[in-house]
Amino acid sequence: MYLSRDIPRLRSALLEHRGNITHAAISLGITKPYAMTLVKNLDLSAWARSLRAESGMPRTGRPKNS
Repeated sequence: MYLSRDIPRLRSALLEHRGNITHAAISLGITKPYAMTLVKNLDLSAWARSLRAESGMPRTGRPKNS
C-alpha cells in the first residue's frame, strides 16, 4: 500500500469488515500492526470504533484514546 492510496482503501476495508482492523488488514494483504498504525495516523480510530458499535460487535478491550 502507498500512503496516497491508503485512506480510501483502508476505509473501504473497514466498512466491509464493520470496523474490525484485523480482518481489514488481512483483506488488504498488510500486517495488523501496519493497519493499526495507519488507523491511528489517519485519525480513523473513533470511526472504526463506531462501526464496531453500530454493528453490535463487542469492544476490543483496549482503552479509548481521546
